[in-house]
Parts: sequence; structure tokens; C-alpha cells
Amino acid sequence: MKRKTILKIVVDIGMTVMLLLLMTYELIGEAAHEWIGIGMFCLFLIHHILNRKWCHCVFKPGQGSLVCLSMMHGGEISFLELLVEPP
Repeated sequence: MKRKTILKIVVDIGMTVMLLLLMTYELIGEAAHEWIGIGMFCLFLIHHILNRKWCHCVFKPGQGSLVCLSMMHGGEISFLELLVEPP
């Protein structure tokens, strides 16, 4: 496997583990929750940098651009929902 592919897999696994840890707020405490959240955000940025070629499909004309745009919009909404604190 290529190094970049291995790095993508490691980042994705790290994001999955951090997301599961972030859902256990009561068990890990506030300080750990905040640090894990910062780590999750950093991995999120790295994930998008590593997968930037996928994002370029939005700017290419053709049939796939609308599908890619709607998928990215759905992903952004899902991520923003994670950031919103429940009442």
C-alpha cells in the first residue's frame, strides 16, 4: 500500500476513535473532552487536506458536480450538527 493511503486510513481510524470518545462526555470529563475535540478538529483538517482531490470534482463541469456538491453540503451540515451543543 502507498504511504498516503496508509496515512488516510490511520487518520480515519483516529477520527472514529475520537468521535466515540467524545460521545462519552460523562465518563471522560470536561478537560479530556475538550482536548479530544481539539484533536478531532485537527484530524478533520488533515483528512480534508489528504482528500483534496475529491473536493475538486465540485468545480469541474459535468454530471458529477451536482452530486458531489450535494454530498459535500450534506457532510457540512452533519459536521455542524456535531458542533452544536444540545440544550
